[in-house]
Amino acid sequence: MSEKCLMEGWATLEDGSHISLSQAECEELIASVNENEARKAEAMPTTKEAIAAMFDARDRLGTLGWIEGKYCPKDGSPFAAIQHSSTGIFTGNFDGKWPYDFAHIEDEGMHPYGFMWKPLDQLTEWEEEMRQKSAISTSSHIERLGRS
Repeated sequence: MSEKCLMEGWATLEDGSHISLSQAECEELIASVNENEARKAEAMPTTKEAIAAMFDARDRLGTLGWIEGKYCPKDGSPFAAIQHSSTGIFTGNFDGKWPYDFAHIEDEGMHPYGFMWKPLDQLTEWEEEMRQKSAISTSSHIERLGRS
């Protein structure tokens, strides 16, 4: 006999507030996660394939103009940055003492080996749009932290 489980969840809005998700929305979200996990398992069944995909992604980003973080401008000028394990495109700068200091990537310090960068004037329209969205999201996050 199949038993249906009651699921509960909420979404966090940009202002930090929460709204409840319906049972159908929870089920749709879980199904989407499961489909994505299955897709990744099929494409990368072992560590060998996952490492190859990671290398291919890094190589492709280089072809698209993204440069290793260790080569970022060291004079404090702003640049776009993508970080490993994040889907955002952020604004960063480095004005410390190389190789001891960290780049400032919106709301955190990051060692230059932890990101790739691209000059702001070389961003595609989509990349610039994502950078602007990330800046707004980070600003809202910092504001919420300040209130709490």
